[in-house]
Amino acid sequence: VKLLVSDNVLCLVLHNGLIYRIDLNNPEKVDRLSVFDSQNGLMNGDSGASYQSDTYVTNAFLDPKGYHLFVITSKNQVYYSNSQSKQIKNLSKFKGLSINKICFINEYVTMNNTGSILMSTDNGLIYETIVSFNKEYFQKQENFLKQVYKTRENILDISYCSRTTDSKVDGLQIMVVLGNGRMTNFTTAVSNYSNSLSLIHI
Repeated sequence: VKLLVSDNVLCLVLHNGLIYRIDLNNPEKVDRLSVFDSQNGLMNGDSGASYQSDTYVTNAFLDPKGYHLFVITSKNQVYYSNSQSKQIKNLSKFKGLSINKICFINEYVTMNNTGSILMSTDNGLIYETIVSFNKEYFQKQENFLKQVYKTRENILDISYCSRTTDSKVDGLQIMVVLGNGRMTNFTTAVSNYSNSLSLIHI
């Protein structure tokens, strides 16, 4: 489905949910992950031999530094994996959202934290969220998902343009490419992620 490369990290994400992650600085070491495992009854995580024909990977996104991988399925489920872990987590808060693009703000991204990211959907919505990873445990503690934009048009792409800041709030100007060929932009105030309590902790 997707071959993603960011900052010497390569992720090959296959239709059947298998993921191969390779550090190109250490290519002999390959991490193998499975989106669908025996616990959800969709695929055997060991063999990777079977999965429900109507449930498969449709898209995947990797941040510019190669730390945070998001995988989207045909059932509109969102899975997350951090480069420090060989596990992958279902982000149940996002279930049902038809996510088609993820916009990372590179200056916010750290190894353990995505910073504020924007996700657009097929039905013209854009959401802000933050995912924070703690390698000492791998569980969801708190959900944060905020709608920041809505349009009647299909959204083809979103990108970060510029930033204005003060002591409390970052203002992000976001460019949106719409299905009718038109481009527009909007500004959203994003709380400082390092001080925010409204995170998805993994």
